[in-house]
Amino acid sequence: MLPPHKYKSTLVIILLLGLLLSSCAQPSASPSPIESPVVETTAPPAEDTPTLPQQANLAVIGLETWDAGQQQAIRTAIQDTAAKADLNVVELGAEAAGTVPENAEVVIYLVETSSPAELAAGNPETRLVAVTRTQQTSSANLSVVYLPLAARAFLAGYTSTVIAPDFRSAGLFLADEPYGPPQVYAFQNGGGYFCGTCYPYYSPLVQFPLVGYLSAGADTTAWQGLANELLLNVVYVMYLDEYASDPVLQADLAGKGVILVGSDSPPDTVQSMYAATIGFDLPAALLSLQEFILGSAEASLVTAPLQIRDVNEQYLTPGKLQNVEKIRKNLEAGLITPLTP
Repeated sequence: MLPPHKYKSTLVIILLLGLLLSSCAQPSASPSPIESPVVETTAPPAEDTPTLPQQANLAVIGLETWDAGQQQAIRTAIQDTAAKADLNVVELGAEAAGTVPENAEVVIYLVETSSPAELAAGNPETRLVAVTRTQQTSSANLSVVYLPLAARAFLAGYTSTVIAPDFRSAGLFLADEPYGPPQVYAFQNGGGYFCGTCYPYYSPLVQFPLVGYLSAGADTTAWQGLANELLLNVVYVMYLDEYASDPVLQADLAGKGVILVGSDSPPDTVQSMYAATIGFDLPAALLSLQEFILGSAEASLVTAPLQIRDVNEQYLTPGKLQNVEKIRKNLEAGLITPLTP
């Protein structure tokens, strides 16, 4: 029999061996991976109102919709004004026309805006400038640049008829209200202002200037078909408003020997057959609102001056241009009303 102290030592050794064997017999369990917490991200809702950087505090909306031949002149006029007060300019697309961008001190809408007065009333701390084809009133923080379409059409009718041999001119216009019908009527009045009843000496004997019009969205083929109908009457000069200013149509007409007059600057491909552009001096109109834009003058309503540019003296000779300029000045002075026969 073992002594008591050796018995205890033996018992401890047996217990330790049992524990060791037990741990070896169990399968080793790999540690459970630590799962990363799942963070749900929700995309912020799309904002209807564009947000400008804090340093961009003059927004120009819809410049890309304007006459491409005049866009840089408009941009320069705005930038020159903005530089006088360290206003930084950001250009936004026409899709922003119904908004007042956050952080903007001044917003200039170069595309038609349905309710500029409501936008101005809802944003009294922002100065707005709306360029529009419809008669509107200004308000405390809203200045309006009005584009007199009828006056432009009258001047286009006069110009086209002045340079057309045997009075044989025509114009293509938008048919839709409210802009189309007044322009058609004013264009014919402009031609008649030069030559009265405007009957040609040679046949076919029809009264000029002729007009054609289609609804918005008409494609090139439709405009070409309409132009070809007018050409059956032996038309020598054709005016194209902005809705008919299709480069393919212009090239087709120029290729047929038709002299062109337009509301927008022409592509290079038709320069040799292009007489003049009858448009608006929008840069001058915006510069006249410079003090309002800078916050040192009250809002006002201005009418954009008419402008004759891209002149080809082969067709619009200096003497004829002098006559056209006289009509332009009389229209702006109110001495000629374009919708009165």
